Amino acid sequence: MYCSYYDSLVGRIYLESDGVYLTVLAIEGQPLYKDGCEVSKIEVFTKVEKWLDAYFKGDVPSLDKTLLKPGGTVFQKTVWELLMEIPYGETISYGKLARKVAKSLHRDKMSAQAVGQAVGHNPISILIPCHRVVGSHGNLTGYAGGAEKKQKLLELEGVDLTHMYLPKEKGYSLSSLKNEYDKMQKKYGAKELDAISFGGCEDHPKLCFVFMNPTGRNIASLKSWYGLKAPWIGTKNVWDLFSALHLIDDEIYLKIRSMTGKEWTEGFAYSVYENVKKHRYFITNLGKCTQVDARPLSDNVYLKYLDLLKMEFQLVCPKVIILFGNQVSSIVLGEKISVSEVRRKCFLREIGGRVYKFYAVYYPVGNGRFNIDKSIADINWIMEHEGIKKHDEVVSS
Repeated sequence: MYCSYYDSLVGRIYLESDGVYLTVLAIEGQPLYKDGCEVSKIEVFTKVEKWLDAYFKGDVPSLDKTLLKPGGTVFQKTVWELLMEIPYGETISYGKLARKVAKSLHRDKMSAQAVGQAVGHNPISILIPCHRVVGSHGNLTGYAGGAEKKQKLLELEGVDLTHMYLPKEKGYSLSSLKNEYDKMQKKYGAKELDAISFGGCEDHPKLCFVFMNPTGRNIASLKSWYGLKAPWIGTKNVWDLFSALHLIDDEIYLKIRSMTGKEWTEGFAYSVYENVKKHRYFITNLGKCTQVDARPLSDNVYLKYLDLLKMEFQLVCPKVIILFGNQVSSIVLGEKISVSEVRRKCFLREIGGRVYKFYAVYYPVGNGRFNIDKSIADINWIMEHEGIKKHDEVVSS
């Protein structure tokens, strides 16, 4: 491995090569950036630095794509190839890019979230211009290392930013939270697995379900999985809970029950979470550091994720938040909680100037499977008490 550095208006840039090709270009603050590497003088770095000189002077330098060799899955490389087709000084939305990816892969549709994940894992920033992908309505979201860097690069290229804006909530967006979780996976999770973030309705869901921490049973944690990195993909038991609560269509649920975990496809996972959105709920975990098994994690590890979870609440704005189990409930609510003693009790907590409603409920899966009937009964009561109608009730009313 060879490396070098380049100082730019968006911060110091780290370059990495196998000796022939450029394999990494990371701006300081991005996950692949490394400090303290011994600088090498090789031909590919000289060519890339010459290109960067011209680019940061405001020129439009031509790029020899044969210099680049990003490592990734077939799906990721497909996305990155399409990024390189975005003209200098222009932008594209994640949704439109997803449609282009679907067409390239001969699919009917493609999840914008899955495409966003691939964009976020681009190992060669600037040259593979992931900064030219923007959120809906001009949101400058989803750039590892900070949206401000994305803004500077687009300004340099002369993009009209009049109708664009930086993400709210202290620069965080759901996409940038996923980048944070990816970084934390390297510290607290299994190195061979990816972080699992969240999924479902992201715009004022009626319910937000907070579980503990993902495991390798979720096939979306595999590095070869290019679809949604959402909870409970490839598993069965938790969907029993949602089925009993009438929060998933029977057709989808029966398919889940008939399939093994390995039979889940990226397309089916997308369909499942579209159904979750339809029923207007959001699924997340307190911890996002995927483990190979269901090993217990210390409070200290979970506390590392608490502020980011609270940011999720602020970005998603759920009506009611369901906390599963004693440990999750105690950490999120900031007091010692025994679920058996607080059943159907509403806790009010202020986060970012808004008051949220929390309920602590028995953990319904894994070692808590024997409590699933109590979980179902309590959540049904909560939904009725909070005036939350189920989807079939809304349709028939």
